[in-house]
Amino acid sequence: MPPLRVYMQRGEITFDLMQNEIEDGGFWIKVNEFKLEHLDLEVRKNLKTNKSIRRGFVNIFQIATECLKARKVPTAENLNWCCNNRREWPPDTKNYLRRAGTQMGFRAVLRYMFDAAKEEDEKADRIIYMSGLAASLRRLAWVVEQQGRKNVDGRPSVTCTWRGRQLAVLRSYDQYLTTVSVGSI
Repeated sequence: MPPLRVYMQRGEITFDLMQNEIEDGGFWIKVNEFKLEHLDLEVRKNLKTNKSIRRGFVNIFQIATECLKARKVPTAENLNWCCNNRREWPPDTKNYLRRAGTQMGFRAVLRYMFDAAKEEDEKADRIIYMSGLAASLRRLAWVVEQQGRKNVDGRPSVTCTWRGRQLAVLRSYDQYLTTVSVGSI
């Protein structure tokens, strides 16, 4: 599970990005289509023609982030409380919630926000894993070099395979290890 700050960052970034082109409903819908997938079809149709509802949808990302920063669980009740205490004018968020329904309106935003944060966290884990794998391969090449294993050109090298597929060929040039080629897992 990603740390709380990842959820907050995802909410802030999404709020900022979704402000772009909010004036043009048709274009805004196309650009943000994947963020709207959890919304009811009728609400999505209204987003195309009603700028107030678009702004309200976008505001929920900021409200959810404020709720998380206040160390409150972003339940519909807590988000509604945060929404009512904003004294927003014009009441774009309330218009959106009136059209989408309080539960579904909040749920659509939170599902996207949490799914995106989880995906981002998984990508970071893969990057950390792959960088750890690269470090392990370099250490392995160093061990091979120390054992005096030579390649056809007379330089120490190691070929790393996994399930019969070549992952990397590492060669040592002077004191540096160089990845000559890297395959995919």
